[in-house]
Formats: sequence, structure tokens, C-alpha cells
Amino acid sequence: MNSVSAELLSSMMYASSSHKVWMDLKGTFDKVNGSRVVFLRKQITTLTQRMSSISAYFSKLKELWEEFDALMPCTGCSSEESKKYVEHFEYQRLLQFLMSPNETYSQSNSGALSLMVNRCNLLTKAKAI
Repeated sequence: MNSVSAELLSSMMYASSSHKVWMDLKGTFDKVNGSRVVFLRKQITTLTQRMSSISAYFSKLKELWEEFDALMPCTGCSSEESKKYVEHFEYQRLLQFLMSPNETYSQSNSGALSLMVNRCNLLTKAKAI
């Protein structure tokens, strides 16, 4: 109890078990901030490479995806149907990344991007078999 702030201590003082304390804390602090989710979604969909390197652009995009996933985790991902959804979702993210580089990168590497998309299509089809 010495490491708990005075404001929280009063609500825990008479709890009958540590489980009840935990559930009370979870109910108080484990809330998804809807405005943060909307902000992240907008950042993800509008992010462009601009003057960044392709690796810096991807790192920023991945960071946004990871924070979004932490706030909005996929539930029940153990079923076969859910695994297909996760694969589809990851493929959508790959396409988003491949379609977002700046014009200079896209024009100079259009063949490489097409090749990557074709390989992803083949991998997806191979997994389905």
C-alpha cells in the first residue's frame, strides 16, 4: 500500500481481495480513448513518404499500426476464420505501404513495387492451398 497514491488508496482500503482491487483499477484506467483511435486511423490513412527515406516512412507507419493494434486488438484470433481475416488485414497494410511512397520513389521503382505485389499475391494463393 505504500506505493499507491493517496487518491487511489481510499478506494482500495476495504477491498476484500486483490482481485477486486485489480478489477476496480482495470475498470478505471483500461479504457480505449476513442479520440486517440480516430487520430491514429487518420494518421495511418493520410501518412505519406514526402521527403523521408522509405525506411523512415515505413518505421513511422509501423509505429502507428502498432499503437492502433494496442488500442484495438484483434479478438478471437485463434480460429481459422480469424486467421484468414488477419492475413487479409496484413495484406491490406502491405498494399497501403506499397501505394504510398512519394512520386520519385514510385516512378523509379514501379517495376519493383509491381513485383512485390505479384509475389504477395502468389504467397496469399499458396497459403490458401
